[in-house]
Amino acid sequence: MASGTYEWLVGVWGSGPNNVFAVGDFGTVLHYNGTSWQAMASGTSAWLEGVWGSGPDNVFAVGESGTVLHPDGHGWLPVNRPGGEPHAFRAISSPRKGLFFIVGETMIRVRYTRPDRG
Repeated sequence: MASGTYEWLVGVWGSGPNNVFAVGDFGTVLHYNGTSWQAMASGTSAWLEGVWGSGPDNVFAVGESGTVLHPDGHGWLPVNRPGGEPHAFRAISSPRKGLFFIVGETMIRVRYTRPDRG
């Protein structure tokens, strides 16, 4: 299946067959709706390497220079996070609402609680 981009895609996550996200080089974010892939404006040129969500409307992407993004319904926005580590983030996951773990290339683990997002 063609994605419609020539950028390198390195992360994928989906909540179901009609809601799949892929991320990659130069801030590339794609969304699959069950029929086709659409590009989404990420607002960054950072290489994105990980994507994870707790549901179709609560998705996060991570990447180089400590980039953490979350969509607001119109596009992807940076997430303010404690620490401000400039390391390249590779993956994100969450065992429960509001608690996130992010792993980077130098094995930095960032854990923080966000009461306003699950």
